[in-house]
Amino acid sequence: MTADDLAALVKGIAPILKAYVAQQIAASAAELGARLSTCEALGVRVAALEAAPGVRDGRDGRDGTDGAPGPAGLDGLGFGDLELVHDGERRVTVRAVLGDRVKELGTVAFPCHIYRGVWTAGKTYERGDCVTWAGSEWHGNATTTTKPGDGSPAWTLMVKRGRDGRDAPAPVLAGVR
Repeated sequence: MTADDLAALVKGIAPILKAYVAQQIAASAAELGARLSTCEALGVRVAALEAAPGVRDGRDGRDGTDGAPGPAGLDGLGFGDLELVHDGERRVTVRAVLGDRVKELGTVAFPCHIYRGVWTAGKTYERGDCVTWAGSEWHGNATTTTKPGDGSPAWTLMVKRGRDGRDAPAPVLAGVR
């Protein structure tokens, strides 16, 4: 690009840049004017409030104690007062303790596997409980009293019972008669 080309390019772009900058300045000036107008209006309102009797100097005889009670404040228990209580199985309860005051914040139940032995009719099993029934092991998907293997979605087969083997002769141990 020659110097003449560059001069022509600048000459062509200059009016566009000039118009863009003027537009941005006008928009900024309008926004600034609106903000100044808002500030002036707020200033007038503050001045009126300050001039009202009793607002700043207590001339109305009120000391502020005759108003209605405000909302209850926080209970004062902080994170330094947290306590975790484990039930020995899958639940952990979070409590906030301050002296004799205790606030239970919630309980978390972990759906971990706990083997409960052979399934027993009438017993309630929870999600994560595992039982054996009819030679197979079952996993509880939800709280239930139903029997595993009856098609209930509350149980999932974990380990399927193996087939019975054929009768085999007793093993012969070397040196034992």
